[in-house]
Amino acid sequence: MRRPFAIALILAMLALAGIALHFRSTAVEAETRARSLARELAESRFEAKRARDRAAQLEAEAARLDSELGSAKTRTTATETRTGELSRELDAVRTTLTARQQREIALLSEIEALRQQARAAAPTLSPPQPATPAATPATSPAREEQAAYARRIAALEAQLTDLLTRALETPTNGETSSSTPAPAEAPATAAAPMHQVVRVGAQDAFVVIDFGSEHGALAGTSLTLARGTSEVARVQISDVRPRFSIAQVLPGTQKRQLQTGDIVLLAH
Repeated sequence: MRRPFAIALILAMLALAGIALHFRSTAVEAETRARSLARELAESRFEAKRARDRAAQLEAEAARLDSELGSAKTRTTATETRTGELSRELDAVRTTLTARQQREIALLSEIEALRQQARAAAPTLSPPQPATPAATPATSPAREEQAAYARRIAALEAQLTDLLTRALETPTNGETSSSTPAPAEAPATAAAPMHQVVRVGAQDAFVVIDFGSEHGALAGTSLTLARGTSEVARVQISDVRPRFSIAQVLPGTQKRQLQTGDIVLLAH
């Protein structure tokens, strides 16, 4: 009886020892696993802190870029506003120059028309005669008419001179006045500008052309007026201004009625 009981006791003790060893091995593994998890947790917390710092830096960078974008938009708006102002100023200057050119052309045309009338009235004046009470009434009106023409021409010449002086003295922002000569250093290969008739005188006796001393015009130069491929007339410059000239239509050369826009060609 005792021997089987002893064997059973020994087996029970061995079983208990095996169970104890198993639990001890499990505890060691659990402790190792816990330490591993603790390290992973610490690493995760470190990475999370780095991520939060990076997010804070990105937010600060985004705020800075947003501020710069706002400043850039403000500068862009200011630039656009200034560009609009400059564009309006440029349009005003161009309008002023155009008005001055039109006024100059009108004055040139009126001066030449008065000269034509004065020349037409000149033959009616009789040669100088001894003053007599009977002759004075006959010659006085014609001489007074010629004197009136001369005074009117002088007044218009003064207006034209004043207009040209003011045009030359008025500066323009960012562009050269139309009364300023073309730069001497312009390439020789540049295409020559095309000039044209800007006003036709009474009875096609003369024309005003936008070909002046600034473009090389000289008094006495012969020119051909053309429309398309057809010749209209031949003219000769009689009065030269900086930007415009007056040209007399040569007798017997007019083939068609003169019009504004007829092209000016150098006669060969």
